[in-house]
Amino acid sequence: MRHIIVTIFIFLLLPTSLHAATISVSTVSQLETALATAENNGEDDTINISAGTYTLTTSLSYDTQKFGEQQALILQGIGGEVVLDGNNLSRRILFIRTSNADLAIRDIILTNGYAPEGDNGAGLFINIGGGDLTLENCHITNNFAGAFYYTNHGGGAYITAGG
Repeated sequence: MRHIIVTIFIFLLLPTSLHAATISVSTVSQLETALATAENNGEDDTINISAGTYTLTTSLSYDTQKFGEQQALILQGIGGEVVLDGNNLSRRILFIRTSNADLAIRDIILTNGYAPEGDNGAGLFINIGGGDLTLENCHITNNFAGAFYYTNHGGGAYITAGG
C-alpha cells in the first residue's frame, strides 16, 4: 500500500504536459467549427486547412476574449494553395481577437473581402491582446474597406494590439 501511495505522490509532482489540439479541415463548415472549438478548449491549437478555395458567406471568427482563453492558435494552409475568398459579400474574411496568446497565420491567401462603412480590415482584422503575431507567406489581395466617402482603415489588414 505504501508503494502505491508513494507512486501516486510522485506522479502528482511531475509537471503536467502542455496540451495541444491539431484539427484538419477541408470545408468552410469544418473551418468554422474548428475555430469555434479552438476559442474555448483550453489548449494550444493548430488548424490545418487543406489546399483549395473556400468561398465564404459570412466572416470567419475566433474571439478568445469572450472566454478569457490564453492559448496559442496556428492557422496554416497545407498541401498546396489555400484561398479564403470573401466573395465581396463578407463583412470581413477573418476576424481574430485574442487575450495574451500567440497567433500565427501561415500559407493562406485572403482575397475579395469587403468591410462596409464603419468597419476596418476587410481581409483580416486582428486585435491581439498580448503575445506574438506571425504572418508567414500570406497574400492579402483585392480587399476593400468602406465607401468612397467614408474613411475606413485596413482594406487588406487592420491589426491592433491591446484589449
